[in-house]
Formats: sequence, structure tokens, C-alpha cells
Amino acid sequence: MGTDCRYFNYHIMSSNIAVKRICEFCLNTFIARTTVTHYCSLKCNRRHAKQKARDLKIKASDLEVKQTAALIEVNKQPAEFLSVREASKLLNIFTGKRRK
Repeated sequence: MGTDCRYFNYHIMSSNIAVKRICEFCLNTFIARTTVTHYCSLKCNRRHAKQKARDLKIKASDLEVKQTAALIEVNKQPAEFLSVREASKLLNIFTGKRRK
């Protein structure tokens, strides 16, 4: 392999520390080899990532349902023009007074 510094440093640098941690997904205790490890296994890491993605999709869906419900509510009362309050509710914009 030669004396390539990258190869030499890569194989010499290993972690000899042992840090007791709690897995963020399954809440089991485990021994981590680095100080930044959050999960006890790759399986828990993947499951937590999927759960976060699923929760994000549900949150986006809930927001879409609220906006659709507001649109339906505005459409129930036929009007030629929308008031500022109705338009802000439809666009999900705050129209209250700003504090100085």
C-alpha cells in the first residue's frame, strides 16, 4: 500500500473511547464509540428517519386540510369581493396590528 499519508492516517486513527448513550428511537442504552452517536444501530437510525419524514408529511397534509376548509368556508357565502379578513384567512396570513 505504500506510505500514502491518507491511507496511513485513516487506518491508524480509531476511536478507543466508550460512551454510554441512550438510543433516540428505541430508548435502549448502548455503548457508543464516538461522542456524536445518537442511535444504537443503523436499523434504529433508518426507522427514526422514516418516522420523521412521515410526521412531516402528516403535518403538511393537516395544513392543506385547514386551508381547504377555510376556502370552503369562504365559498359558502357568495360575495363579489373578499374582505381583508377573509383573504388573510384564505392565504393563512396574520393581519393583526404589529407591536412597536
